[in-house]
Amino acid sequence: MSKVRAIGRRIRQARRRSGLSLVDVAELAAKLGGINVDLDGLRAIEQGRADLPDSKVLKALGRALNIDPDELTAGTQYVSAASQTLLRVIDELALRPLEPQTLAELAERLAEPRDRVYRALVNLDAAGWAEQTPGGAWRMAPQVTQISERLRLALGDVHRRYLGAS
Repeated sequence: MSKVRAIGRRIRQARRRSGLSLVDVAELAAKLGGINVDLDGLRAIEQGRADLPDSKVLKALGRALNIDPDELTAGTQYVSAASQTLLRVIDELALRPLEPQTLAELAERLAEPRDRVYRALVNLDAAGWAEQTPGGAWRMAPQVTQISERLRLALGDVHRRYLGAS
């Protein structure tokens, strides 16, 4: 998740907890924070489609939502673009786990530069999570099914232990 998405998610969660609409938050930000935040801009922030809001906007939104603006940005310094790309590549490969996908296809669907997607694929290959086919395309590797199987077994154990199922 990018920094903007993380901040947008926190704003949306705080807004919903408060029972406020986007219009309410925009109006409160103007009234309490002295910053005009247009509705489309606020929606784009919540959806992670905007540029990173500046500190004045975050402060106004914090006041509107009755939360510390630092809470909106907490932990975002740890968000790495490379790690986020890697996770998005995993998600994309998982949509068609057995179907080889070319670097160009993946980069286009992710709207990411090819070199960034390639670096993610090489890292996934090194970890055993993805593999390159003889034709040069990429797909999920068997390692992922092993992880899935361990999760399935663990969930079965929890189910038996706490729900008494056999």
